[in-house]
Amino acid sequence: MNRNGSIYLLLLAIGFFLGGAPAFAETQYSSRFRWGFEYKAFPVGGYDNLSTLSGDNSQGDMVGFRAAHFIEGSFIPLSVGFEAYVGGTRLTRISGGDHLFYCGPSLSSDGMLTENINYELGIVPAFAEGNIEARGAQGSGFMLEPSASLGFILGEGWRISFRAGYLAGPSSFSGLNFGIRLDKKLRFTSSGVNN
Repeated sequence: MNRNGSIYLLLLAIGFFLGGAPAFAETQYSSRFRWGFEYKAFPVGGYDNLSTLSGDNSQGDMVGFRAAHFIEGSFIPLSVGFEAYVGGTRLTRISGGDHLFYCGPSLSSDGMLTENINYELGIVPAFAEGNIEARGAQGSGFMLEPSASLGFILGEGWRISFRAGYLAGPSSFSGLNFGIRLDKKLRFTSSGVNN
């Protein structure tokens, strides 16, 4: 082996033992997730003002699941995820066929207002399917739901939030809604080897 080859091997060995060989450098990956549940009610003006038919102050109730992954390193705190909700009108007890289901991707941004209070702004473009017999409204289509919430940190990653949103779509299914969320943030860290 010539002298240049020996010098190259020596430098490579020194680099390896000093941890400078990029092919074997260890990298740590960290991801943050959020998952939780939500209850929402549609007061007067929601579900095409069905309260005038039911005699209730709130004519629609929905429950749902939400999950999101935070985008690390973004200029503003963003998360992308998925949400799904199912429910019915208060008229369901009279006419058993009333229902609404929608699901879709979510985009949201949240941040801290104080040490224990945070906010979240989000939007969900959703596919929806529903039926309101009293209005003769039935069908499926595209809906959009922007929302804003104020959350209170409970500890251990748990948060309870009070939110307001507007479900925008065909008039019989559109409406202002208010809800409560319970969700948890998780962080996963794993190590890998670059190669």
